[in-house]
Amino acid sequence: MAVLDAQTTAVGAFNEVLKIDYEKGIIDSLNDEQPLLSQIEKDNESWTGQKVVFPTRLQRNFSASATTEGYRYHTPGKQSYKDWEIPAKYAHGSIRLTAQVIQASMKSKGAFARALGSEIDGLVEDMANYRGRAVWGWGKGVLCLVNGDPGTGVTITVDSPHGGAGAGNGARDMQPGMFIAFINPADGAIRAGGARTVLAVASTGLTFTITAACDAAVADNDYIVIAMKSDTSDVNETTYDREIMGMLGLVDSTTYVSTLHAIDRSTSPGNYLQSTISTSVGAMSADVIQQMLDTIAQKARAKTDALWCEHAVRRAYQVMLENDRRYMSASLMRPDGGTAAAKGKELDFGGIPIKTDKDAPYGVLMGLQYDTFTRWTLTEGQWADDSGSILRFVDGYDAYEAVYRVFDNIGCEAPQRNFAMFGITSNVVVVHLP
Repeated sequence: MAVLDAQTTAVGAFNEVLKIDYEKGIIDSLNDEQPLLSQIEKDNESWTGQKVVFPTRLQRNFSASATTEGYRYHTPGKQSYKDWEIPAKYAHGSIRLTAQVIQASMKSKGAFARALGSEIDGLVEDMANYRGRAVWGWGKGVLCLVNGDPGTGVTITVDSPHGGAGAGNGARDMQPGMFIAFINPADGAIRAGGARTVLAVASTGLTFTITAACDAAVADNDYIVIAMKSDTSDVNETTYDREIMGMLGLVDSTTYVSTLHAIDRSTSPGNYLQSTISTSVGAMSADVIQQMLDTIAQKARAKTDALWCEHAVRRAYQVMLENDRRYMSASLMRPDGGTAAAKGKELDFGGIPIKTDKDAPYGVLMGLQYDTFTRWTLTEGQWADDSGSILRFVDGYDAYEAVYRVFDNIGCEAPQRNFAMFGITSNVVVVHLP
């Protein structure tokens, strides 16, 4: 009994450390490692049940008009409104501590710190990495698309990273050991055969292999999403249609998300809730960027706070400026071909900062007005302790688990004040982070 009593005491101590030392730390670290999310205002007071509901204006009151003396004024008009309905989306991460680790840690505080600290640090990094990708998606949880019919082989050719446009590095989000499922885009059903496990990712980023043969039902352009376990056969145990709404859906016309948070933006008067989108841009130019800025200013009196892109697009911007570079006086003796970006500093366009995010879509530049976005937080981040204990015994195993959760979603009150440029010619470097 002495060993069991000591182990119970240790578990209680672990609970306290998780709650006091690590809970707030995870929140801070997650926000620090998600550059775009850190710019979006949070609101945790406006929830009604599991969703946020608030109105947006769709149409002006057209009764404001010139009149003639002695004649009637315009028939009374009114503003037109409709409610946004933003549902909560749920994200979880978990750690497991074996009894052996717990026993060893009772004799050494250093061993405890290394064992628990390593798990927590890994969870923070992995949750930040997951949410960093999701914030650039469109709520569907799509990692990439199947490129061509794979038959019943084990090699899957992919394109459209993040589910967006483009053929290069389709496997940018794939990692060995990941559980994945194939989704039929026509009906959102999981393909027969259920989940598969990723074995290896090709250095080209164009293919990956799985541990078991692909089901014959898998077809070209199927969605690839994360599965919760290796034998998942239920679409509800995948990330399909479960993620927070990301920028590809918020800064959009109707390409990715036609009905945004319960409002059909395709039928809004004058396309009022549609962002300004430029497709197939090609070579970067100052003129095309300024056109977008002018368009949203005329359309919605918008003022862009920052331009966001993946690093290759920023390099394309630097190349655009290269011909205008001049070396004067002393700099002729020691010319420097770099820019402030070489030391991690921001570039800008007309005073508007150009910000980079490793998870931003390839070949895309977005102009964002921050105050049009809100991250609605139902649970900012907490260890699940509904049963009174954070560490819970794992049935059938001599181990304990702890679950960390974040419940939130992102909304955009005025999509028309933001823009996106797609198809920018850029030299993407294929990178797969472990």
